[in-house]
Amino acid sequence: MNTKSKTIGYLLAIFLGGLGIHAFYYKRYMRGILYLVFYWTYIPIFLGWIDIFFIKKWHELLSNREGANKIKNVVEAEQRQEKKKETKRVKESIPQKSVLKNNLSFYIEDNIILPEYKHIQTPKDILESINEIRNLKKKTHSENGVFMELTFSHSNFVKDSLLFAKEKGQECPEIPLHAYWTTFDQLNTKQRKWYFYWREQVLNGHYPDVDLSYIILFIYELMNYSFNQNAAFNISMMVRLHEEYKKRVPKLINYSERWIADMLYEVKEQELAKEWISERKQVPPLYQQMLNKENDLSKISITSWKPYVKNYRETVFFTKNKNKIYKVFKDSILLLKQIYEKEDIQLIDRWFQSKEEREIRHLFGSAVIDRNYDPIHVYTERVKPTEDLFNEVTALFKLSENVTRLMNGEKREVKVEKEYLPEGLKDMMMELFTKKAKDANKRFKVVQQSEAVEQGGEIPSPPPEERQEEPKKFQIEFDKEKISKLQSDTEGLIQIINSRSEAEHEADNEPSNEENPVTEKEEVEKTDSNQKILENQSSQVDVFSVLAGTDGDVEGEEEFLEVLSDIEKDFLLQFVDGQFSQEEAYQFVKKQGIMLGMFLSELNEKASEYLGDNLLENQEDTIVIYEEYENVLISIKEYA
Repeated sequence: MNTKSKTIGYLLAIFLGGLGIHAFYYKRYMRGILYLVFYWTYIPIFLGWIDIFFIKKWHELLSNREGANKIKNVVEAEQRQEKKKETKRVKESIPQKSVLKNNLSFYIEDNIILPEYKHIQTPKDILESINEIRNLKKKTHSENGVFMELTFSHSNFVKDSLLFAKEKGQECPEIPLHAYWTTFDQLNTKQRKWYFYWREQVLNGHYPDVDLSYIILFIYELMNYSFNQNAAFNISMMVRLHEEYKKRVPKLINYSERWIADMLYEVKEQELAKEWISERKQVPPLYQQMLNKENDLSKISITSWKPYVKNYRETVFFTKNKNKIYKVFKDSILLLKQIYEKEDIQLIDRWFQSKEEREIRHLFGSAVIDRNYDPIHVYTERVKPTEDLFNEVTALFKLSENVTRLMNGEKREVKVEKEYLPEGLKDMMMELFTKKAKDANKRFKVVQQSEAVEQGGEIPSPPPEERQEEPKKFQIEFDKEKISKLQSDTEGLIQIINSRSEAEHEADNEPSNEENPVTEKEEVEKTDSNQKILENQSSQVDVFSVLAGTDGDVEGEEEFLEVLSDIEKDFLLQFVDGQFSQEEAYQFVKKQGIMLGMFLSELNEKASEYLGDNLLENQEDTIVIYEEYENVLISIKEYA
């Protein structure tokens, strides 16, 4: 092998670049011919000078190509020698053929094949395509006396794989590899040595840690039937790789499950293939949440419901009271569920329908495959929302706003399509939330009364009894000043108690829309200490305080903020309008050396513990925060 000199390459480009001599030097014949043909225009001279910047790259590519060819020649020579020895031994003793084959192989095929795939046979057309590639010659194209060799990268991969199929490995250090559509051309000498060593290890039941690109390269060999022509072996080996590395290299699942299914579809094993199709039943997020939270639908985030609210225009009242409306809406879902259950109708069955659809499946997506294959038909079960879901959720959402308006003393209401909701639902909602409001007010007044008694003036103690030694006759003495004082104090206490009783009686008979349940008479007669206590209480005790919806506060928010780490707070501060690009989120956590999926799971676990629900949700390429918890972001910004 002649070693090229970069110095000569630079000199040729500078002085003879117009004739393309430097291109011929680096075996870029077509480029050199073009320079030579058009040298009279002087343009190739300038192009030759520009090529000076590419000499280094051309030199490295040519060196790698010649190195790979040298390895191929050595391997081919060794294989020829092995074939000669094998032929000689076979001629000497034909009965020992099977034993000889096992001695030449560095793995035992039967130990790898799994029982459920043992019956699978390799289709004839696949075996024929392998033989064609094995005997493939480079195609030549001639035009105007110029001959060009045409090769194809996929064919080259299969030929390389056939060539290296029996290559054994020697223990060596792992060299990192990150490549897309990995082929042997992308591996340098050290990476190739490590790959052969690792491949031999997994074939013998050992699975050392390795980069994803090495695993993908071996899977390409198996899918192309270039390493082994037995379909049962190839599928079984892919399954073993999937099971051993799915936890250590999580990204492998994005490819392996689909490719295993494609391999099974290609050999007409539809039932086995279905076991590997995780997306066979496609369901909307709301459907899955209704299954998971069947016993308490009020725990489903409003973010999951909002896509089904149609033709709704946000009002000024909604903007100011949206958290209250959300709470009423989510609690009202339970009422709606109870109504339908009395009629033996399940809400999830009414709102969603499952339907099997036939689709075209293109096999081996994002894989290096060098054979012809046809797409196939598969049946996918899809769960789709019904019109009842859109109509009823929209109507219930508007009705929830009206109920919230009434509870706040607002007379105007938005238009609601009542025909989509069960009759009497509004009355049931008013009864439910009015009862909760009364219970809240009663609890407040009981606490207020007990505090008022503790802080009020002391009742005068009765006058001490005077002992008389031996009265000679029964005699009663009246202290007029004490009697008048006791009488005035008693009348004042009776008046206070009566005024409180009247106020409670009015509150029980009428819905309280007043900002303060304490009457003006009480305000006048209570002591200064009572005034301070009542001023510290909420100015409005109603159903929304029970539902933890007053003024947009979130129950458990302070505790949740305390347990967040600095990284988690910084991550949440990246959200804009409640959204964060998944790619940007991945880059953010990658700098911290954390996996995005694990990071989001831990954050949602903390939210579930302190807030009662998940905080974040993946929606296609975006991470969104549930709308009920947008105030949490505001609080984090305030702390920051």
